[in-house]
Amino acid sequence: MTGLSSSPSPALPLAGGGRLGNLALTMAPAACGIAFHQALPRIGGGFGRGTENGSGSLGMRQSFFQTYDARILRQVPTPAEARLWQALRRRQLGGAKFRRQAPVGPWLLPFICAKARLAVVLFDSATVRAEAQEMHTGLRARGWRVLWLAEEAVCADFAGALTTIEEALSDD
Repeated sequence: MTGLSSSPSPALPLAGGGRLGNLALTMAPAACGIAFHQALPRIGGGFGRGTENGSGSLGMRQSFFQTYDARILRQVPTPAEARLWQALRRRQLGGAKFRRQAPVGPWLLPFICAKARLAVVLFDSATVRAEAQEMHTGLRARGWRVLWLAEEAVCADFAGALTTIEEALSDD
């Protein structure tokens, strides 16, 4: 193990006055769990992000873990997500701006158009119906329209999938 020092690195100060030892430096943020999450400042943290009640532009504050998970999901898209993203990005579909793996409430949605309040969700046979129903109901309660597309259908009939999304955008 050349290039690695066996001497411990200094502990990092935490917001709560505690110390974070070497263990957290070698672990991924998601593996740090609650101990790492408690070290983060409260909503906004004085940096102009969010309000006291935690309502952001999409209705709920975005946690560090949502951001981390969204970044990971953007790096390894499914074939259907990658193909659909190439058609939705840069306002190519009806001039609508889409975002990918965007957090809305407690959910990470594959594609959203915030202006039209449209969520495009891709599902496969592994999607759990109870969780999907809960997400659908929660998004509808927040004022979002949800368009469910099967990944197999997107791959088989790509033009039809784009037409369905375009029709949903024009249904404002």
